Formats: sequence, C-alpha cells, structure tokens
Amino acid sequence: MKNTERRSDADTDNSQLPAFWNKRQVAQQLGVSVRSVDYLVARRALPFCRLGSKTIRFPREAVLEHIRRNLTVHAHGSQGARV
Repeated sequence: MKNTERRSDADTDNSQLPAFWNKRQVAQQLGVSVRSVDYLVARRALPFCRLGSKTIRFPREAVLEHIRRNLTVHAHGSQGARV
C-alpha cells in the first residue's frame, strides 16, 4: 500500500463502528433519554432513515456531523458560543 493510500488510525477505528445507530445508541451519544430522541425525530431535528413503518435508524456520520454543526456551549456569564 502506498503512503497516499494508507488510512489514519481514526479511519480504521471508524470502520469498526456500525454505520447506523438505533434510538438507544443515539440517546447515549447525546446524553439524553430515548424519549428525547423521539422528540427530536418528530421535530425533524436529527437526520434519520425510516425502515418500514416503525423502525428508524440514524446514519452515524450524519448524526455526528449534525452535532458538530449545531452544538452550542453555554459558559457562565455568556450568551452561548458556537463551537
């Protein structure tokens, strides 16, 4: 394998993770309840895929990117700053 074709450690680690998460896994990543994930889905505030009438899955990379883009950190005495 050429140097330009080598994967970084981060790429290798990501290949071991599932491509899609269920509600429980998303809730764990966000540090919220499954009910909160249901609320975010109802508001279309998270990217998701519907598999049939009841089953939904969340594309891992899309959820992580959504978190990166929309994360707001509130520090004491500030109005909040985007990260």
